[in-house]
Amino acid sequence: MPTVLIAEDDNLIADNLKKALSRKGVDVSIADNGIEALKLAKETNPQALLLDINLPGMSGIKVLEELNKQPHSTKVIVITGTFDSDTETTVKNMGVYAFLKKPFMIEVLFKLLADLKIINER
Repeated sequence: MPTVLIAEDDNLIADNLKKALSRKGVDVSIADNGIEALKLAKETNPQALLLDINLPGMSGIKVLEELNKQPHSTKVIVITGTFDSDTETTVKNMGVYAFLKKPFMIEVLFKLLADLKIINER
């Protein structure tokens, strides 16, 4: 079963993403802060990480920095409500797969995950 970790401190967004991805057959875990996100990412090695930039405890950028200190196969998709072209450039240079600005259409996320062979797009 495909696996996705959602690192998002807005419970409504996290729950809605989990429901949508679960309907696509994805095993979803949720972390509501950066420290938990890093711990779960290292422990479970999800196929994809949906990573908010503004997380309590540890920022999404710091999570990405720490995650990148070790080899990993997790594809990171940054999801953020605070768009900043410098931040987008920074995280893309850190190897993120995609950068989505909230709010985004769920179909856009589905397309990205289908391109990664995590879900079947139907």
